[in-house]
Order: sequence, then C-alpha cells, then structure tokens
Amino acid sequence: MPLRVRLIALVGLVLLLSIAGGAALVAWRAIQSVQTELQAALDVGARTVRNGYADVANTGGAAKELRHLVATFNGNRHVRATLMDANNTVTAVSELFPPAQQVPAWFVRLIAGAPLVVRMPVPSESGAGDTMVLQTDPVNEIGEIWAQSRDAMLVLGGFAVWSARLTSLVVRRALRPLTAL
Repeated sequence: MPLRVRLIALVGLVLLLSIAGGAALVAWRAIQSVQTELQAALDVGARTVRNGYADVANTGGAAKELRHLVATFNGNRHVRATLMDANNTVTAVSELFPPAQQVPAWFVRLIAGAPLVVRMPVPSESGAGDTMVLQTDPVNEIGEIWAQSRDAMLVLGGFAVWSARLTSLVVRRALRPLTAL
C-alpha cells in the first residue's frame, strides 16, 4: 500500500473515531438533558396536583373539580395526568401538546428511557380510592434535542470531511518530492 494512502487512511481513521466519540458525547448529554427536564416537569406537576387537592377539598363538587384539575394538564409538553377511580378505571386523562417535529424512532429509543410515574392518592374527603397518575412523555423534549444533536453532528461531520480533503491535499504535496525520486 503506498505511503500516501496509508497516511490518509490513518488520518481518516482518527477522524472517524472523533466522530464516534462526538456522537457518544452528544447522546450522553441528550439523555441527561431529557431526564433533567422531565424530572423538573414531573416535580412541577406533582406540586400542581397537591395545590389542586387543597382547592378540591374546599369545594363541594369533588368529581368535577378533579376532572378540571386533570384538564389543567391539557397542552402540557412533558406530563400527562390521568385520574383513576378505586377500580383503576380511567375517569379523566389530559392531552399532551402535539410534537412540533418528527424524530426518527431509533433516536427516541436511544434517548427516551423509561417514563417517570408518580401516583398520588386523592384525599379521602374528595374522592375515596381515586388516584391521580402523572406520567412523563419525552417526545416533545426529544424533538428539541434531536434538532440540536443533528446540527452538532452535521457540523462535526462537515469538519471531518473538510479535514480529510485538506489532509489528502497536504499529504499529496508533501510526498511529491518522494514520488519524483
């Protein structure tokens, strides 16, 4: 194998390893970012439910107020609220904000992780045996992360291609005197 080809292949291998390392770093950071965002959203949702329970306890129409509490989660980007009765039958469920961007399924599987779930029993004076279930849904957050990750990898890939072309040119010129020999 000619020296020029070996040198260019070696630099190409280093660039490929750099891209692989960059991809791993981007994925690791994306997983952390999604988990942090979803945990924060779940904490805020749980606080909203606790505050809602206090309001429900002060009113006479507990069932209606509990459904209204679930409806306050309509349009939430990260948390779905579900009200279940004592028999675990769903009596009300919120609708998530529809994702703004389509994300490849492989990226969702890579980043999503298991959903976070919080079960909060409804106070007995408001709805005996009822449970409010809050569950995270990462699709909207992953959509944002996908755009950032894709752009970062495109920049890294573009840099690698440009570096490979420049390296090829430099090696070819540097080895020209050896070819003449």
